[in-house]
Amino acid sequence: MRHTEEKLIPARISKVTTKITCDFPDCNREISQQQGDLKEVTIKYETGYRYPEGGSGHTHSIDVCHKCFLDKVAPWFKSQGVHFIESDWDF
Repeated sequence: MRHTEEKLIPARISKVTTKITCDFPDCNREISQQQGDLKEVTIKYETGYRYPEGGSGHTHSIDVCHKCFLDKVAPWFKSQGVHFIESDWDF
């Protein structure tokens, strides 16, 4: 769940994300956005049009902490026959 506050930005007031919490009602754990230990989950569905000169679309997304992903989401996907692609990265 995205928690927002109104903050004064010169010439306008905008909503900015101040924290993100897990969308599972029995969890609500805050999802850290700090540097260091990375545990990020991205679940989204996008529709729209993309062209070299521009585009537009709509996104459906949820915020899930790493614990709920490992304990709830991943087992459900695996029970449906989904095989995760795992890879290492380094930079």
